[in-house]
Amino acid sequence: MMLLVQVSILFFLKKNRYLKSLLVFISLIVTISFFRVLILDLYLVPSSSMITSIQPNDIILVNKLKYGPRLPNSILEIPWLNIYFKTTQNNINLWKDEKLAGYSNINRNDIVVFYPDYNTKSVFVKRCIAFSGDTLSIFNGVVSINKKIDHNYLIKHFKHLAKKKEINETIISTKRKGNIVKIEFKHKKTLFPKVISNHWTIDNYGPIYIPKKHTTIKLDSINFFTYKEIISKYEKKTIIKKNNLFFIDSNKIKYYTFTKNYFFIMGDNRNNSIDSRFFGFVPEENILGKAEFVLYPNFKKL
Repeated sequence: MMLLVQVSILFFLKKNRYLKSLLVFISLIVTISFFRVLILDLYLVPSSSMITSIQPNDIILVNKLKYGPRLPNSILEIPWLNIYFKTTQNNINLWKDEKLAGYSNINRNDIVVFYPDYNTKSVFVKRCIAFSGDTLSIFNGVVSINKKIDHNYLIKHFKHLAKKKEINETIISTKRKGNIVKIEFKHKKTLFPKVISNHWTIDNYGPIYIPKKHTTIKLDSINFFTYKEIISKYEKKTIIKKNNLFFIDSNKIKYYTFTKNYFFIMGDNRNNSIDSRFFGFVPEENILGKAEFVLYPNFKKL
């Protein structure tokens, strides 16, 4: 019976070449979408935040398979399908924060593409300089990880940027032009965490501990404000401070154990970069992939 059905379908397709062409086209779109969502994708970077590693208008190839591809939690994150659903103003939520296993861990100094938060309309490209379990500090522009100077992460100073009084940063937008991601601009100035950072600057920052999965900390009035946001936003627990006591879901606590790994991300061109000094820690599931190399340098002049 099954053989008869297959023969009938093949005969039908043979007699209907237009339908056959349509099915081939749909199969091609599905295959390319699968490839771009889960394996490799292209991004156009117009900002100067990663000079000299990545120049403005470079197109980078991003390996999404390396750390484990992040499954799209919305139909708007799937190439080509998102064009239709943006047009119709409809959206279909698929699943939340599902990430498949990769073949490599995130290493210090990897250049990564990631979502800065749950706003999946925009992503960033930066360098991972500290990961879960590290303690980071910056003194007079020199980065130290676990009290050791990070010699691999060089400080870049540019005369043409030194004249700027404000930090200007670009966000990679998921709006696409052909096969390449377009990028839009956004500004932000307040350092993270807001309460503590009154005495911190972009060149004198920390020390700050990057949370690690299964690590337990004793809560106090300082680290409460450092970790409150990620506990609420990413670990989905309501934590409050009342009369110098701490509560999660109305239960009094003295210690908190993190359930996820986090990373601290910075741009190579530090004085012109919006990064973890401003938006805080990046959870592991928000990292989309590694920027392997520049595929097309200075794309706009090609």
